[in-house]
This record gives sequence, C-alpha cells and structure tokens, in this order.
Amino acid sequence: MPRILTVRFVQAVKAQAKLVEYGDTSGGRLLVHPSGRKVWVHRYRDAVGRTRKDTLGPAIGPGALTLAAMREAVAKTRRQLEQGVAPSRLVPMTAGDSVASHAAQFLAQHCIPKNRPSTVEGITRMLNNVVLPALGTRTVCDLRRRDVIELAEKVAAERGPGAALHLVRVLSRFSNWLLDRDVIETSFCTRISAVLSSQPKVRGRTLTDAELGVLLKAITDHPSDCAIRILALTGCRRNEVGGMRWSELDPETRIWTIPAERSKNHRDHTVPLSAQVWAIIDAQLRIVGCDYVFTTNGRGPINDWDQVKKRLSVKAELDETGWRLHDLRRTVASGLQRLGVRTEVIERALGHRSGTFGGIVGVYQVDPLEAEVRTALQRWADHAEEILLLDRKPVKGQVVDLRGRRK
Repeated sequence: MPRILTVRFVQAVKAQAKLVEYGDTSGGRLLVHPSGRKVWVHRYRDAVGRTRKDTLGPAIGPGALTLAAMREAVAKTRRQLEQGVAPSRLVPMTAGDSVASHAAQFLAQHCIPKNRPSTVEGITRMLNNVVLPALGTRTVCDLRRRDVIELAEKVAAERGPGAALHLVRVLSRFSNWLLDRDVIETSFCTRISAVLSSQPKVRGRTLTDAELGVLLKAITDHPSDCAIRILALTGCRRNEVGGMRWSELDPETRIWTIPAERSKNHRDHTVPLSAQVWAIIDAQLRIVGCDYVFTTNGRGPINDWDQVKKRLSVKAELDETGWRLHDLRRTVASGLQRLGVRTEVIERALGHRSGTFGGIVGVYQVDPLEAEVRTALQRWADHAEEILLLDRKPVKGQVVDLRGRRK
C-alpha cells in the first residue's frame, strides 16, 4: 500500500534479491533495484486506458531528484491528465544519467581496470571524438538502436567501415555494462552490425620476397627502423616490439618474455630470438634510468610508426598506402608456412591462442614448443638475410665469400 515516503526512508532502504517498488501517497513510486540503484517512477493510465510509466530520475547519488521534486512532477502530470492533456516527459533525466556521465564511469570502473592501456586509449578516443559530440547530452535511457545505426553509418561514410565497426563494438560494451548495472532495461546495440550498409574487408596482404628485400635494405640504424626490422623477423606486434624492455630479455637464453599486461591475449608470450634479432638488440644504446630498448628520448618507447613507415616506403619505392606494418606479421606467418614449418609452431611463434590451440586443446596442450619456435624463427631470419644477399649487386672486382652463409 502507498505510504508517505520520507527522505530518511529513501536513503536507508536496502536492496533485495529482486526489484522492489514502494508507493508514495503522491502517486510516485520508488524502485529499488537488486544492484542498489534507486529510481523515481510514475505509473498511470493515459486517456485511452493504456498503462504508462515515466522514469523521473535517480533517487540517490549525484544529480538525484529530491522527494519534493518527485511529488511536484507527479502532481503536474495528474493535473494534465485531469485536463485531458497528454502529459509529456515532465522531469528530464538529470546530468548524472547522461551518456557523458556514464561514459566517464564506464572508463574508470570497467575499461581501465580490465584492459591494456592501448585498448583503453582506443575506447577513450572513440568516445571523446565520436560518441560524446553526437550523443553526450542525451540520457542513456533515451538511446535507441536507430540513434546508433545513424551514427555508425555517418562514421562509415566519413572514416570507413572499419571505424564504424569499432564504434559499434565500443557502444556494445558500453551498453552491456549499463545492462549489468541495471541502468537500462534493453540494449541499444542489438544486431547493429548486421544492418550496416558496408563491412570492413578482411586483409590478406603479405609482402613478397622482393618487397621485403627492398624494405629491409632501406632500414637504417635508427631505433625506430631497427624496431621495424624486428617486426619483419619475428612477426610480433608493433606495440610489443616498440615497448620492448631490457628487463624482459634474457641474454643467456636469448629469450624475450612479453608480459601478460602487454600481450593481446593477456598471457605471457616467450619469443626465442634469432641470432640476427639479438644482434640488432645488442647494438642498441643502453640509457641509464631507461628500461626501453628502442627509444629516441631516453624517457619512453618509440611512437613514430607512421612517419617511419612513410620514409621507408619512399626510400624502398613501395606504395605507402599499399601495405601496413601489421602486414609484416602476416608475411612472417606465410613465410614460415612456405618454409614447411608446422601450423602449431607458427601459432606458438605468433602467440596465438585460437586456431590449432582453441577450445579444449588449448587447455591441455600448453607446451610452448620453444625449441621448434627457435628453429623456425632462425630459419626465417636466415631466409631474410639470404634475400638481402641476393639483392646486393657485387661491385666489379669484389669477391663475395658465401661459404659461411647458413643453409
């Protein structure tokens, strides 16, 4: 039965295992969700007898609607009903229920604690540059699939289908987080990807031996160039190589251990280094107080990938738009396959946990295949070295000794 709710009761009432409603004599109702969230609502019948519910706003927390304000809003709705006027939304959701407000909580409470810094950076950039300018002042309860579809199609037209898909993935995570917190009742991202007019193409680009040869030949001793050479010899990801630390390297075994917090699959990944890769690393200057192997300022890792790729493309006479640094990872995998390396060894070398090692296989077959991976990466480094030797034109009268070259 309705009661005269008090401020003290609203603040003190505890959440239960299921949603509980407390009616006020004014006609408003206090909804207490199992999560502890408390919301003011007004249930009534419109002119044709249909049941309606107005969500008036939060009852506690930042931007909460006071008990007096709730009663005033309900009274105004009832006066409109008595006058035969269809009531509009009387009290807008407060600033605390805006997309901008919840997005900030989403980053602080969910993304930062559970994701790598690079992932957080990508989500933050998408929210700040795309979502908030378009939807930041809207309330999360008012968002509909149509709003997300229109925004995604706009992003696809301006930035390409890949950016649109990234937007949908970010908003899907945001929507699921809101659902888990009982902030919204239905997701505003259900099956959004299926209705997008265009989808990103799956890349299959690899560099040919000729392209790889001219690229490696264009590389200098600059730290950023050396990092790209290691990309081409190991197949590791660019952020893994760019953030390589001396503390991650074992000089005795020549093994590089990428810690879980820096790997994509959140697991430690050991990379046995070939003689060529170790020579590149060993040639880098060690700066006191700096643990990064590849650095240009002695304070942080390299981060000039786009500029270096552009410079090397010009020097190697490669179309800059025709390849990406990530294509080197695919080139290594395809090259190892051509050399006859087993699939499971290639996946161990790349740090993959799906494919051959997906499902129950990955649970029980945990041997890192270190010896096999070391042999495979050494064979690939030798192959790349052979490409360079074949690409070099001996100067007239020069004698080239090939007896020491590895087979």
